[in-house]
Amino acid sequence: LTNLGATVIEIPASDGAHIDLGSVASELGDRGLTSVLVEGGGALAASLLRAGLVDRLAWFRAPALLGGDARPAVDGLDIEKLSDKFEFSPISSISAGVDGLDILVRKG
Repeated sequence: LTNLGATVIEIPASDGAHIDLGSVASELGDRGLTSVLVEGGGALAASLLRAGLVDRLAWFRAPALLGGDARPAVDGLDIEKLSDKFEFSPISSISAGVDGLDILVRKG
């Protein structure tokens, strides 16, 4: 990747298997990055939310139901009370045919 012009940042695993997302955010912030697009699976999305590292969402939607056996957009968040939910407010919405994109910002 470096031969193609990418900068590779090495962050050690905090538990031997997973990197500390706070360390990643700090390293990126030290490099002047204040907005990062993260693409991944439901486990990464849940980890970023639990770490308090999400303040804005770009939620792509399509009019389709996949059911409980599909891959979740966000894995389990261990929320025990409704008051512990992750709450966002819409700031814009764009439709592209039947699909769309919603931009949401974290409340509080």
